[in-house]
Amino acid sequence: MATNTLPLPEELPRNARSLLRQLKLEPHPEGGYYRRIFTSTTSIDTDSGRRPTATIIYYLLPRGAYSQWHRLRNEEVWIFVEGDPISIHRIEGDGSLHTDLLGAETSLTRQAIVPGGQWLAAEPVDHSRLGYTLVCCLMTPGFDYSDFELAEKGVLSLQYPRLSSLIERLIR
Repeated sequence: MATNTLPLPEELPRNARSLLRQLKLEPHPEGGYYRRIFTSTTSIDTDSGRRPTATIIYYLLPRGAYSQWHRLRNEEVWIFVEGDPISIHRIEGDGSLHTDLLGAETSLTRQAIVPGGQWLAAEPVDHSRLGYTLVCCLMTPGFDYSDFELAEKGVLSLQYPRLSSLIERLIR
C-alpha cells in the first residue's frame, strides 16, 4: 500500500538513485520527484493569463510514493519512459472513475491523456519489480502553479463517496 512518505534519495533502488542524479530531479509537492525539461518559447493568452504553449517534466515515483489527488486547468499527457507500470486514476465529469495502466509490457499503453479540470492521482502498481516509475508529463498550454489545485483530505471523498476508499488512500 502506498504511503506517500517520499523516500530519501539514499533509500531508493540503485537505478532510481542514478536517475535522480542524472536527471537532476527534486521533490514534487504532489509526491515523487520531478524537473521541468522543456518550456515552449511560444506563448498564448488563456483565460488565466499568458502561458507557454507547452511544458514537459520528468516525473519519477518510487515504490511507496504516489501522485496525490490534484487537478490542472489544462490537459496533460502522461508518457511512460521506464520502470514499473503505473496507474493513472482520474475522475471524469460524470463522477465515474477511469484508470489507465501505463507500462512497457505489450498489453499496456504507453500514454494517458487527462483532460483539464479532472481530478487525477497516480501510483506505481503494487507488484513493483524495479522500485520506481519514470514518466514524462506534457501540458498544453504549459504548466503554471496558478492552474494547479491539490485536493483537500475529506472534501473529495464527500463529493465522490463511491470512490472514497481510493481517494483517501491517495491523499495526504
